[in-house]
Amino acid sequence: MLLFDFDGTLSPTVPQPELARLPDRMRRVLTGLVEMPACRVGVVSGRGLDDLRIRADVPGLLLAGSGGLEWEIDGVRGAVPMQAVYAGNDANDAEAMAEVARRGGWTLAVGPDAPPADQRLDSPEALAEWLEALAATLRCLSTPARGRSV
Repeated sequence: MLLFDFDGTLSPTVPQPELARLPDRMRRVLTGLVEMPACRVGVVSGRGLDDLRIRADVPGLLLAGSGGLEWEIDGVRGAVPMQAVYAGNDANDAEAMAEVARRGGWTLAVGPDAPPADQRLDSPEALAEWLEALAATLRCLSTPARGRSV
């Protein structure tokens, strides 16, 4: 499986997100890969799924929008039904972060250029520390309580 980000990876970085387009050469390359029987090709983006579908308009691509919260595989759409945590570092993450917040999730802004969020962290190192604390909490919650047998 091959997975790619859209903005700045499959399409050139542009000053306004609505100007992003899949270049013709990239469209031809992706079409060729999608047509290979042993190859699944997908695009994961912070963009909403409908916006991504318009821009990554190659039949057969697996699409995941809003940072993977909504997806389309072989024409079937779905969405992550649960709350999520989304960490982003720039304006390209704003739409996905807004969707996570709308669904009751938690958003983390990493670095000075990150969009508004529930919590702001200074750096990827600070995010690692935050995630380590989360993992420790989850381990505690998933450890069965030990008490005396009655």
